[in-house]
Amino acid sequence: MYVSDSIDQLLTVLFMLVAVAAFIIFFTISDRAIFLYVGGVAVVIRLFQYGRRYFVKRKLRKEMKESLEEEISEKDI
Repeated sequence: MYVSDSIDQLLTVLFMLVAVAAFIIFFTISDRAIFLYVGGVAVVIRLFQYGRRYFVKRKLRKEMKESLEEEISEKDI
C-alpha cells in the first residue's frame, strides 16, 4: 500500500533538485561548508518526506481498521 499524492511527488522532485545541486557544488566549489549545507537540506527534505509518508499510512490504516470493524459489527447485528 503506497501513498502517493501531489505533496509527496513535490517533495521527491525538490529532493532530487537539491541533491543534484549538492553534487554539482561538491565538484565545483572548493568551500565544502556550502556543500554540507545544501546536502543537509536534501537530507532534511527526505527525512520529512519519510516521516510524512509514515504518518499518512498510519492514519489510513487506522481508518481502514475502523471501517472494517464497523462492517463486521453491522453483520453481527
